[in-house]
Parts: sequence; structure tokens; C-alpha cells
Amino acid sequence: MSTTPAAHLSIWLLPAVAQAAVLDACIAALSPRFLTPPFTAHVTLQGDLALDESQGRALAQALAQALAREQPALTLARQALASSPHFFRSLYLELAPDAAFDALQAACAGLSGTRHGLSPFPHLSLAYGEPREAVPRTTLAAPHHPVLNALGPLRLDRLALVHSSKDVPIADWRLLEILPLR
Repeated sequence: MSTTPAAHLSIWLLPAVAQAAVLDACIAALSPRFLTPPFTAHVTLQGDLALDESQGRALAQALAQALAREQPALTLARQALASSPHFFRSLYLELAPDAAFDALQAACAGLSGTRHGLSPFPHLSLAYGEPREAVPRTTLAAPHHPVLNALGPLRLDRLALVHSSKDVPIADWRLLEILPLR
């Protein structure tokens, strides 16, 4: 069994398969314009975890079991397409604040023993980095607006343990385990 270096694990929520396919295609189309590799569509619960892979798997499984008892899957309303100067939130779907998401993040922090790496608010990034074109970032996603608008609320029905962090090149990120949420 391979091990993952400490501080290179993240816990993500993944969209339902049909929504993920649409979002992954949008991310793949936008990535060349932002000069970064494409990545799997996800909502980060907590990143940059200082755990080895076996500890990360135990955390993900405990979190999935807790969710199965309390909040099987999350459905988050989309608020807007937004951008920021933050590399990992260059272009993103802003999701509505949600008590269930907050509770899940609190559970993740409790199980990991740290609040480091918690996502500051629920969002799904569509592009990382800086766009190549000198136009507003949200304008770059204009061709994708009809498709994104047709998605409806975002259903997050899988939990993922991922080898990823701000210190790991995006091209090297990999899903280690995916746990379905009922």
C-alpha cells in the first residue's frame, strides 16, 4: 500500500454523477484559458490535512458513516458565478450558506483535530489561476452560463479522500477513495 505524505490530503464532496460530468466538461474547457490543468469538480470540506493515507481513510470513513446517520447527501443552492484574486477561487460557483454544510465541516474539523484547511464558504471552483485573456473572469464562463444554469441546485452525494494540497501540482492530484452518501 502506498502512503501519502503528511499535509497532502483533502476531504471533498463530489457532485452527483450527471452534474459532475457537466461541471468537469466546463472545467476542462476553461482550464487552458487560465493556464492550469483541469481538475475534478468538487466542493472542498477541508484541505491540506497533515495525515498519512491510513489516517485520511479512517477520517473519510468516519465522516461518511456520521453522514449516513444524520445528513445523507447535501443539496446546495447556487447563488452566483463569482471570481476572486485567490488562486483556488479564481472562478467559482458560489453556493448558498447551509447549516448542514457547516455541520459537516465542523464534524470534519473535529475528526481531523484541526480547523486548518477548512473551506471559508461553500463553493465549487470552475478555474484556478489567472486567465490568459484580459477580460473579467466571469465573462470567460459566458458560453457555459446556459449549461450551468440548467444544473439546478448542486447535489453532493459522494465524499472523497484526495491526494491534493496547495503544495501538490494540480496535475498530480488523485482521488484515493470515494464513499457514496445515501
